[in-house]
Amino acid sequence: MSAEDLKMMEELQETLRARLQSNEKRPLLMENGGGRMEEGGYRPVIRSVNDVVMMKGLHPPQSPPQPPNNEPPAPIVTPNNNPNAPPPPPPPMPPQLQNNLVTLPPSTAKSFFSFLQSEMGGVGRSEIIPLFWHISKSGGTTVEELCSRCFNLVKASGKSISTTGEIQHDDEDNGPVKVIFVYGLHKVNVDMSTIEGIARAKQQNLIQSSLAQIIFTPHIHESSTLFTSTTQKGQLFTVFRHPIHRAVSLFHYLQHASWEPTYNPKLKDMSIEDYAMSEEHVEEDWMVRKLVNKMEGPLMMEDLELAKEIVRTKCIVGLMDHMEESMRRFSQVFGWNNANPSSSQQQLLPSPSNTNDVNQEIQNLNVQTCMKNILEKGGENKFAHPTEMEGSMAWELLKLKNVWDMQLYEYVLFLFEEQAILFQ
Repeated sequence: MSAEDLKMMEELQETLRARLQSNEKRPLLMENGGGRMEEGGYRPVIRSVNDVVMMKGLHPPQSPPQPPNNEPPAPIVTPNNNPNAPPPPPPPMPPQLQNNLVTLPPSTAKSFFSFLQSEMGGVGRSEIIPLFWHISKSGGTTVEELCSRCFNLVKASGKSISTTGEIQHDDEDNGPVKVIFVYGLHKVNVDMSTIEGIARAKQQNLIQSSLAQIIFTPHIHESSTLFTSTTQKGQLFTVFRHPIHRAVSLFHYLQHASWEPTYNPKLKDMSIEDYAMSEEHVEEDWMVRKLVNKMEGPLMMEDLELAKEIVRTKCIVGLMDHMEESMRRFSQVFGWNNANPSSSQQQLLPSPSNTNDVNQEIQNLNVQTCMKNILEKGGENKFAHPTEMEGSMAWELLKLKNVWDMQLYEYVLFLFEEQAILFQ
């Protein structure tokens, strides 16, 4: 960030603090578990960044006047306007993604499943392992709950956390991989939420064990290295959310989620505007950075193009705003409507210690009723929190932190529509 930008941010922060002490108020919108907005309470008015800039008398720097030049400008030739230029080559795909994850069929493909068989060299769908890229506060916990409770899938995911924030440690990260029964659900005793846990899963031959029917992880590059066989590949899929809504939700969640590794008590008394202006706490283009495996340093246009290419060719796209349709597509691809543990898995499944557990009652419901119940209540990780209106100070500041993610999300919206033909 340039010196001019830093000075601008300091001016905005000073104005913001003054505004937060004012008596001018507006209704506060609350996001409930179902993603709907409800009024409740009041908070100070926060104007847009542009409004504050004008209010402070700040103006963007003007270019110095240029001496008159009577010569016509030289034509700019780019691959887009030069008919003789070859199309730009696609960004280089990291080998662990290119070789170990299934490549999606083109939008012109007539049959998704015949394409998969061709991609897998004739191997059927049973050899494709669903690999869910968990983007925090984007509906990933809901997808995990749906897969575990409604489709009875044995998962490999992160640490098991109860609804009260209690973390389950027994039998996790110990000894060879096996299926354990935790909080009413079957899972493999690995921690896919950390780099160290993924390394252990690889050492213990998680994929070769055929215990996990689905994998949930935020680390797609590291997790893709689990697939070392030509007959077993991962099928990447995820649910995306608008980057600003995700950032706002993440801030309010981390203010009280003391059980999370990323919990920081400093956030508890911080305003969302201060959070958005901080360099230490707020995420910056997390989705693009994770896709291209570049968590530090400036992002460039080629990083965005690579992120788009990975999503376009490797990822089945879902949207949090269209969770029901997203789950329909996922279940169609992976055959979850008929999902049950295989005979080899069934022999390894531990019996529940409490058959009266409420989780068992949910699992006994048919799939559609189970999905409806979970989607209506918003999943286990729901919580009500203030949201920000587009154009507010917090919105504009968070948008500055997510310039590349915003562009990626616009592309994801296009892909969601384009991929619909594959699921007809």
